[in-house]
Amino acid sequence: MFFSTVFVVRELVLDPTPVQVEQAQTMMINVAADTIVVNGDLVKFDGWYDDQSIKCTYQLASLTEKDSWSPRMNWHRQLRVRGEFVSISKKTNQYAFDYQAYLFANRYLGQFQIDEIEQTRPLPFDFRAFAHGLRSWAVARVEQRIDPKIGYLINGLLFGFRQVAFYDELSPFTQNGLLHLFSISGMHVYFFLGWVDWFFRRIGASFQYQIVPFFLCAFILTCFFGISSSILRAIFMYLLYWIGKESSIHLSSMDRYALVLAVCIVIEPRTLLQLSSQLSFAFSFFLLFMQQQPEKNWQKFLYAQMIPLLSAPLLMYLFFEWPLLSGGFTFIFMPIFDLVMLPLATFLFLFCPFSHIASILEYLLIMIMKISRFLLTNFPKMVLPSGQPPLLLVLCCTILAIWCLGKKNYLIFVVSCLLLPLIPRMVSPSEKVTFIDIGQGDCIVLQTKWNHEVYVIDTGGKVSFKKEPWQQRKTEANIMYSLVPYLKGEGIHRINGLFLTHGDTDHLGDAGALIQTIKIATIYLGKGSLNNQNVQKLYRTFGRQVPFREVTPGTAIGNKKKMVVLSPKSGKGENNDSLVLYTLFASKYFLFTGDLEQSGEEKLLEMYGHFPVDVLKVGHHGSKTSTSPRFIEALKPKEGIISCGRKNRYKHPHQETLDTLENYGVKVLRTDLQGMIQYRKGWQSERIIYLKK
Repeated sequence: MFFSTVFVVRELVLDPTPVQVEQAQTMMINVAADTIVVNGDLVKFDGWYDDQSIKCTYQLASLTEKDSWSPRMNWHRQLRVRGEFVSISKKTNQYAFDYQAYLFANRYLGQFQIDEIEQTRPLPFDFRAFAHGLRSWAVARVEQRIDPKIGYLINGLLFGFRQVAFYDELSPFTQNGLLHLFSISGMHVYFFLGWVDWFFRRIGASFQYQIVPFFLCAFILTCFFGISSSILRAIFMYLLYWIGKESSIHLSSMDRYALVLAVCIVIEPRTLLQLSSQLSFAFSFFLLFMQQQPEKNWQKFLYAQMIPLLSAPLLMYLFFEWPLLSGGFTFIFMPIFDLVMLPLATFLFLFCPFSHIASILEYLLIMIMKISRFLLTNFPKMVLPSGQPPLLLVLCCTILAIWCLGKKNYLIFVVSCLLLPLIPRMVSPSEKVTFIDIGQGDCIVLQTKWNHEVYVIDTGGKVSFKKEPWQQRKTEANIMYSLVPYLKGEGIHRINGLFLTHGDTDHLGDAGALIQTIKIATIYLGKGSLNNQNVQKLYRTFGRQVPFREVTPGTAIGNKKKMVVLSPKSGKGENNDSLVLYTLFASKYFLFTGDLEQSGEEKLLEMYGHFPVDVLKVGHHGSKTSTSPRFIEALKPKEGIISCGRKNRYKHPHQETLDTLENYGVKVLRTDLQGMIQYRKGWQSERIIYLKK
């Protein structure tokens, strides 16, 4: 009752005041300089206003202004700014990253878009300013004195400052389940505090004399590492272990864990809503049941598989797949990380002003990373594509696995970790047609039962506009936040056919990213599409990796379900040459028209006359150049899907198109209003609108 009362009161005290969005206002913002990231002409950083954390963005006006942001310590200041809080929408695709939930879990007041910086002044001194200032100094030291080829690793490994380059360079580690070595484990905390403990023991200091300096060192290290729940967990766990070792206070490992969890939740009640905290506390909890210390190497290898197996249900729920070799790679790379990389990174940070020593250490670290990446990249990627099991099943599987581990029933242990989480997808098969909310573009996924055949029509893509080199931002493809999470969440690891309707960027711009992420059997194009410049570029890049096949009217693709090509006979990959597909899926007749315009619709009617259509993918995102009254009157679709972006510059869909559809009684569904739209046939047929208006 005491804990519950403290928890509720603490949450009420910390709960931020709601803000008015999309209204211009002037604010005083304290800048956390250790969070500043400059990407092209955009600056992002965390700040605080009236003790409330906020995410801030600021668009740079010139190269000179961009250069002024590079020395981050210049911006460890308080800014008087004018701007507005932007509206953050809910996630609009199943399994996608929920930015709104992220802001809530990390207790951000909101995202503030700065239009003008009116004044800068020194930052008032307090604990938060001191902590951010110390970490800012460390990050800036690395950026100024260490080669960027390895600087990203030093900042990510030691200080938890992770930019896009950190995740790009460590993608081979991520794909093989090793990112925990570099981010969430808090392992470096034990490493450094172990050094401090060793030093005090060497000089013969008594426990009474150690307490103050030891806690002071722990506090300074916490500031350097960044005050996050995973870091606090590691710090508190080590301190309790150290106190128990040096004094007469003895706590079991479970008691220490429970006490640390309680303290962290009292400090921040939303701790367990944060992904890094969930993983950190989960792995720490699993370690409590792995107390045995094997002696032989083969026993150590088998022992190293236990934690990855025990964490498999949770990882399947969070990331929709499980790296099969994560235990083996952890066994190999853990000693390298603990005995080589951490010491080298630390010495490089300390001795970076001495060029000769620093160059040797840089060379050694760069070589280790190159060799590690080479081995992981060239080793076959082996993952178990699980999709997302229900959370209740994940909890039950984990509890059962822990019980089996205690009883040493290893067969049921493996079954509960790897097989039971897969049952829901085996017992509830369904056909699905899903219109992904890809923004301004098209992207449709068709799945047969048990995902025996999966087809994707277009991938969407961001239309880029010409910018100066200094303005260009490094960003991931849109599908990495929409289509790819959906495919992985559904347990899809192979696409039988990718249909690219024509050569516009908003239809195939992200096809390259999809090819590099998910295995694709064949790419289908309309006849003559290879004459299009964008299609040619894609073919030159990936033509040897994936077969490209031009198809003509009458071609039927698929075994379980047939995707029939209706058009074009030939073309140049332009709007009116769009690949038109017709199929019976999920008990409904679907017609997919790409960006087909009214003249192309007329040709379609001339070739095929009237044919049944239940769901029409409205051409060209609802533009007035498509969807003629005669076309709608002839086909008589019951529903029309318009795939377009929110507040898009083309003002799609046009009112003329909406009026035509309304006049003929067609129900209109739009991805900009409803988000992802899915038709499903399992035990029954249904239509699901993912985001309620």
